Amino acid sequence: MAEMAIANDDNGFALVEILAAFTILSLFLALSFEGLIVSLQASRKAEGMRRALIQAESKIDAIGLTEQALPGFTSGSFQDGAKWTSVVRPLPQRKSDPFHAFWIEVTVSPQASVGHPTPVILRTLKITDGGL
Repeated sequence: MAEMAIANDDNGFALVEILAAFTILSLFLALSFEGLIVSLQASRKAEGMRRALIQAESKIDAIGLTEQALPGFTSGSFQDGAKWTSVVRPLPQRKSDPFHAFWIEVTVSPQASVGHPTPVILRTLKITDGGL
């Protein structure tokens, strides 16, 4: 009895193997893109916080130099839509002191680009001469 040789070609991939490879690849790409989106959102939020920090520093620098350090609460907005508030509290002093000391708090709320923006709050002690 002659044995018949059965041709067994294993030169390629089966359809199931190719589909499994594409499924794994698509899952990897989906997770990679999700990570990219999250990092871009975090970057945008960090940029908004950086801008708000610069604006808050600018506002604190202006109080007592270009703006009078008047006790009380003031508020406004910057050109980019960020809102700011400032609270100026005079510190007790003697009448003979040649300077005025103020406790200043500035809060800047950046414009909402992603979610709820976190406000930047800066506090400082500012000493001015008797003029302001």
